[in-house]
Amino acid sequence: MRLAFTAFLASSLFALPAVAQNATRATPDVHCDLTVGPHDRLAREGDLVVHPGEAVEDAIALHGDVVVLRGARVGGDAVALDGSIRLEDGAEVVQSAVAFGGGVHLGKGSRVQGSTVSVRKDGTVDLVGDSGDGLTLSFSGDPDGLGKKVVDQILAGVRACRTDAERHASR
Repeated sequence: MRLAFTAFLASSLFALPAVAQNATRATPDVHCDLTVGPHDRLAREGDLVVHPGEAVEDAIALHGDVVVLRGARVGGDAVALDGSIRLEDGAEVVQSAVAFGGGVHLGKGSRVQGSTVSVRKDGTVDLVGDSGDGLTLSFSGDPDGLGKKVVDQILAGVRACRTDAERHASR
């Protein structure tokens, strides 16, 4: 899942000017293919909740939040497309927490060992590296609402996300 999602996010961010230019188009030019491994969990159109004791490598929510309960652990990445990442007190994500269309919310004593990235619906981007150093980019001063248009366009493309199994079944 990591490589496919990283490619999706990178191509989405590098394509921001083109997406913004086409923000009035009815069909977005965003493609999303997910590789879901045997220990990954995927939820569509709702929240994905990780409970303590579950063996979860990557947690992916499409149009919902990833919620990691108190004492629960995600062994890889937590990714929410059109949602937020919420870690309750004492929860852990071993790699990165990425929310596109929402935020990353950390409870007391919770921990993300890798980076946190959130691209909110208003176009604000928050990046926090492994060292805890953060950077916030904001399009809030944009009179044309470029940041919001870009995020809306990319999120519209998330509805078309397909897993490996779904791609093979449609052949």
